[in-house]
Amino acid sequence: MQWVAYLWSIFCLIIFAQGLYQIHKPTLLTFSQITVFFTLDTLFTCFFTLWFTAQWFQGSEGESAVQTSTGVQKRDTSLASQGATAGYEYFVTMLITFITLTFRFYFNCILASFVQELLSNPKFMIDQDDVEQDLKNKSMVKRWWIKNEKFCYRLCKSVLS
Repeated sequence: MQWVAYLWSIFCLIIFAQGLYQIHKPTLLTFSQITVFFTLDTLFTCFFTLWFTAQWFQGSEGESAVQTSTGVQKRDTSLASQGATAGYEYFVTMLITFITLTFRFYFNCILASFVQELLSNPKFMIDQDDVEQDLKNKSMVKRWWIKNEKFCYRLCKSVLS
């Protein structure tokens, strides 16, 4: 499962990077695609983090601390009082995850409002004939990419308009 998340992250990084190159002259197709994939990435990250954290803490319930050092300890100090409990670690992990995902959802709203402004501005309107006309001379990957951008554009237009 973790390698799927890594592959997805690399794919999303490629999509997000194109937004850096077009930030001063944005195109509606590109930023629609970025918005859709950022939303999907946020949801996927949320579910994956919850699943991975639950797996991690379920797997560590049966483990016990093993003393490997031969250092000097105080007589009344036990290993249980020297580390955090599993419940505390789980709470802190979930709190940090929740805060991070809150910022991602907030940035997702900012990105959606940016695309909504692009949709309402006539300067950024898309001529569908120009996009369709040049597809036959492109490679299969480029055709798929443009079709994906158009799908994301139609999705953003239906949701954000």
